[in-house]
Amino acid sequence: MTPGALTLPTPASATEQQLWSWYGNVVRELEYGHLTPAEASIFREYYEEAGLLSRHKVAFFRRHFCETFFRASRFLLARRDRPHILDLGCGTGSQAIYLALLGARITGVDMDGPALEIFRKRKALYERLSGKQLDIELVERSAFDIDYASFAPIDGVYSMFAFNMMQPSADLFAALLPALAADARIAIIDGNNASWLPLLVPSRRRSVWSPKEFAAQLTSQGFKVHEHQGGISLPPPFWLVSPPAMKLLDTALNKHWFFPISHQILAEGHSRC
Repeated sequence: MTPGALTLPTPASATEQQLWSWYGNVVRELEYGHLTPAEASIFREYYEEAGLLSRHKVAFFRRHFCETFFRASRFLLARRDRPHILDLGCGTGSQAIYLALLGARITGVDMDGPALEIFRKRKALYERLSGKQLDIELVERSAFDIDYASFAPIDGVYSMFAFNMMQPSADLFAALLPALAADARIAIIDGNNASWLPLLVPSRRRSVWSPKEFAAQLTSQGFKVHEHQGGISLPPPFWLVSPPAMKLLDTALNKHWFFPISHQILAEGHSRC
């Protein structure tokens, strides 16, 4: 069977709809045979759990992952043609490869060796299909065991549901700061420990920065917060009803930190020189 064609993003076509088509590559990639059966299983299971490959969660995934990453990608790529972006917790590389195809230089950090091997094979696939070398360096190491100065200057930091896993956040942030360009941009989405969920579910309680604490830490280090909002408030079943209507309701709920289970912050250095 001939694999379906994969979407290759370009700066001229960088819209939210085009990014959604990019995520659609996940289904078609599983037909390409570039991954071993074990790797394909890991890749599939991740996106089944996240919701992309689950019929009952796909609208939830688009709202929670695609829309937030679209905002992050526009923010990170806005000022430079070839920004150097650090992807903390890069996993199997969907976001990093997308940014690289749009011209960014990527340093990806993760401790998950199998995920990084999938990343390498996906990178090779997209290099073959696009006909260009992607500027991506992968580092398989704890985020606390890296000399970030060796990667300086870093123009942007991106992380999707990984920053809160790297504790303590204050130490990681302190290690990053000297390597960041004076006008570096930060785009992070992570869990919201100030929401109703950790209040009601003990297993979801973690000692991490709340959204307000995160913003305060960035501001204290000379960053200007451009956007800070909830990632998603409504759980997957709601998005089966009417995604457009749910989007309006979700946007309203996201204005109060009690409701969204995640938050996204976009900030830029402006007084760190």
